[in-house]
Parts: sequence; C-alpha cells; structure tokens
Amino acid sequence: LRLAARQRQQQHPLPQSLGAVDDAALERLELTHQVHDALEELGGRCRDLLLALVRADKTPYTAIAQELEMPVGSIGPTRARCLARLLGLLRSRGVQP
Repeated sequence: LRLAARQRQQQHPLPQSLGAVDDAALERLELTHQVHDALEELGGRCRDLLLALVRADKTPYTAIAQELEMPVGSIGPTRARCLARLLGLLRSRGVQP
C-alpha cells in the first residue's frame, strides 16, 4: 500500500499535508489488520465477546450475555481477561499500545 501511494504521489504530487494524512491512514490500516489477526488468533468466546462489546449499535450487556449464554456479571471480568490476552498477542507481534 505504501509503494502504491508513493507511485501515485510521483505521478500526481499531493500537497505535503495530504501526504501526512495518507501515512496516518496507512498506519491505522496496518494497526487494524494486526488487531483483526490477533482477534482471529484469540478466537472463540473472547473474540465473540470483544466484538460484541464494540458493535456500533451499543448492544446492552444483558443482550450480549443472552447472546453468548453467559451471566451478565461475568462480562466485565471476562472482558478484562480477554483484553489482557489480546494485548499479549499484539505485543508478541511487535505492536505497542
């Protein structure tokens, strides 16, 4: 992606400020890809819970608990353990928070 962006800039130079935005967008895309891969590696209940918690529709905990067949009171502690595991996977891939 960076190579393609450089080639486009050489053909049609962009103002310096837009070039910086493109680099930032590429970095966000790379980070998103790393998180997605780590979530897939995490798998199972942790992946399902973390994805359910970040849905755009802001699903209430009660609905998430019912969907995942888990007690509402265990969502918070399970979330904390899953996030710790996810962070460990990301760090092992060289991604720093």
